[in-house]
Order: sequence, then structure tokens, then C-alpha cells
Amino acid sequence: MHADSNISKETSINYERYHRDITGFLHQYSEAIDQFLSDNNSSYPYRDDSRKTSLDLSPFVVLEDHRSAEYRFKVRIALKLPRTSKKLRLSFEDFSNSDSVDDSGNVADLPVQSNYLLGLEYFSYDKKLINMNITAGLKINNAVLDPYVGMTLRKQLYIMRGHLTLLNRLKYFLNYRVDNRFEINFGYFINETAKFQFLNGYRYRDDAYTSELTHTLRVHQFISERKNIYVDASLYKLKNRTHAFHIAYYKVGFHYHNTFYKTWLYYEAAPSLMFRAENQYKPTARIFLSLGIIFGEYHRRSFNRFYSNY
Repeated sequence: MHADSNISKETSINYERYHRDITGFLHQYSEAIDQFLSDNNSSYPYRDDSRKTSLDLSPFVVLEDHRSAEYRFKVRIALKLPRTSKKLRLSFEDFSNSDSVDDSGNVADLPVQSNYLLGLEYFSYDKKLINMNITAGLKINNAVLDPYVGMTLRKQLYIMRGHLTLLNRLKYFLNYRVDNRFEINFGYFINETAKFQFLNGYRYRDDAYTSELTHTLRVHQFISERKNIYVDASLYKLKNRTHAFHIAYYKVGFHYHNTFYKTWLYYEAAPSLMFRAENQYKPTARIFLSLGIIFGEYHRRSFNRFYSNY
């Protein structure tokens, strides 16, 4: 028992050292890119802003009755570039083709489904008017590159315990064409640790003339800085070239997040019941499981998730 205890302790120390080394490399890489873009302006001190670069890796699996298992490895990198501009960020992340919960892809089709966005984001905030950021970059699908430009507009209104968020995300791709999302999200704080949300989204995709509507009722419970859980009920509507708007499915379930080690190792579990049109809306069991690791300071803490309106 004493030997096992020592091995476990050494393994833990090794994990922390590996995590620290990778985080250090990420910060150095971020600084090198920033120096290159800013023409090596060595006058900028990196004591604080250089530590805001982050990498989030999270493989997940989706299991559902009467459907094939789905697997995906999600990645998000956010490189802060304070020397070039404090409002500039270089990002690399998964590109979601749909607002549907089915947008993951079967493991056999994973190379075909692996779409990523590499872009530069410029943030401009004005709390009195509208928050805005402008993006330019590349959509990467295997060896195919599709340049794009985009703009996100956000307006938030606060009334007592409630807050209303209006959001529009527009991207124009050279080949993929228009991809536009519009959201109206309402949140109401029941108390200091519980919040009710009514989330509504519309998305239009020019590539397949597809429109999507989502409506979600959610109760979000803040447990601690490491843990949160929300229960929700969602309705997903779809319109394409051959069908008018129809209800593709209903979903009822909950989502649990737990950062269980330090501030950088977490897991998420989301069991639910699906009522799909293809099954005549008969209930089927579904579960989403994810294990994630974070390098840098992109903390998925509960208070950030709790106070956001998404």
C-alpha cells in the first residue's frame, strides 16, 4: 500500500510537470507569433497578457439507442497577441455545421467531418452601444482552404434580475458562402445560485439553403467554482430544399460539468431523452460524455458559465 501510494503521488507530479511544460511552450509560441506580427516590438512587457493564451482539448463520445456511436476530438486554441494589439486574438477551433445536437460525425467519417476555423479576431467593446468583433481567416477541411470574413454583434440589456442578449454572428466564405446565426436569449436570476433561461436561435446556411430554429428552456444551477449543472428542454426545427420547417426532434435532459483536478482537468456528462421525427417521436436514450484538459488560462469555471447568457 505504501508503494502504491508513492507511485500515485509520483504520477500526479509527472502529470503536473507535463502540463506546466506544455503550457510554457504554448506561451512561448504565442509570444513568438506576436513578436513576428508586431515587427519585434520589444518594448512590450509580457508579464500578464502573455499568460492569457489557452488550449482546450476535449474528446467526446455520443451514444444513443438505435444509432451508431459518434466520436469527436474537439480542439480550441486562443492565442493572445497583446504586443500586436490588446484587442487581437488568433484562434483555431472546430467549425460546427449545424445547431443540431447531431453535429459530431461518425468515427468512420471523421476525416470528412473535420472542419476547423483558423482566424484573427479583433474585439471592439462599447457597453453603451453594441459589442462587436471582426474576424478573418480560413476554413480548413482536410487540404481544402476556404477564406472567410465575419462580424459578430452583441447587445445586452439588464432589467432588475433579468438580462436580454441579442446576438448576430455572420460569416461569409468564398466557397461555403453565407453562414448567419441570430439569437435572442433571456436570462432571469431566481437567486444567487439558480438562473432560468429562454434561448432562441435562427441559423441560415447558404451552402445547402438550410435554415434551423432552436428553442430551449433551461434552469441552470451554480454549485461551486468547479461544478455546475443545468436541466433543459429543447425543440429543433429544420428547413431545407425539399422540406418546409418541421420539428426534427425534441430533447429533454441535463448537463453536468465538473473540473475535478486543479483548474485544468474536467469532464462533462449529458444524458437525455430524444423524441425524433424519424422514430414517430418515440423516446430514445442518449448520453454525451467528454473528458477535457486545458492549458493556459481558459478556465471553464462555473461562474463564467453561470453568468453568461448562452
